[in-house]
Amino acid sequence: MKIKQEHESFVLQGEKWKSLRYADIDPSSLVVYRQEGETRRVFPAQAYEYRDGKIRRAKGSPIPDFSVSPFYDLKGFDHEKFSVWGNEPYMLFADYECCAATERTPEFRARELSRKNGMAGRLKEFFEARRSGEIRYTVFGDSISTGCEASIPQYTFFERFSRYAAQKFGVSVPIENVAVGGESTFEGVRRYRRDVLASRPDIVSIGFGMNDQNTIGGKLTVPPDDYYKNILEITCAVQDTGAQAVLISPCCPHPRWIHTSGRMDDYVAKLYEVSERTGACLADVNALWKDELQYKQPDDLLRNGINHPTDYGHYLYFLMLKNLID
Repeated sequence: MKIKQEHESFVLQGEKWKSLRYADIDPSSLVVYRQEGETRRVFPAQAYEYRDGKIRRAKGSPIPDFSVSPFYDLKGFDHEKFSVWGNEPYMLFADYECCAATERTPEFRARELSRKNGMAGRLKEFFEARRSGEIRYTVFGDSISTGCEASIPQYTFFERFSRYAAQKFGVSVPIENVAVGGESTFEGVRRYRRDVLASRPDIVSIGFGMNDQNTIGGKLTVPPDDYYKNILEITCAVQDTGAQAVLISPCCPHPRWIHTSGRMDDYVAKLYEVSERTGACLADVNALWKDELQYKQPDDLLRNGINHPTDYGHYLYFLMLKNLID
């Protein structure tokens, strides 16, 4: 199958070879660049070497070298101990054409995961019933749901979802974003009445968990059972207004970050419990993210090097939402 890969994110360190997402790439189609706001800084072919699906910096290359990052190869790093940190200065993107089995694509994997967990098409009827109308979409959650670290707003998962739904169903999908960076469900459960319910949305994505699973001083920020209670309360309150609640499982934080608890699976399991109890849809991004880690490394997908997805990471979020309405 011929594939047009767009905006794949990755970092390059020193002159080490890095595998791209696919192997059978047409070298003449490969474009490597930095995304700097609306501007793309394209690197000449002389700046890198490509061979059999792998890429590396050429000697004296102007391509940023990730090996000089403060986080590079650190075990148990604490970002608060650094004045400058994150992967953004080293983040690269690539567009190219290649041949690959359909089964290897994230689009296929997202469909399969959605079918297996029973979420495929769960919101299709809801959107079809509102063709040519308006569906007010409220984004509720932590910093990931604010779109933090996306190069431009158009690359955020919620903007992608809004555009796709509008095109597919001929509806208007205005977005109200009430997400707040740094929050867990502890804060979310205290403000949803004011920030979410008051505006009477038609659909609400609920994206918490990344900060809940953090360990601070050896303790979880919000233990899984409390997380379940908070998500359940928010979900039921949204549904009681007649709106659709969409739960979103988080991506994987960097495994070497000092606050990563390693217990994200417990939080995802709680989302499934809430979904089963309430009938709310679940976009299991975490499952697709883990699948993608077969082909990508954490630093390739996390723009802050900790827990914020790159533009490509936001695309993975979008794919799981997309399958709810396909």
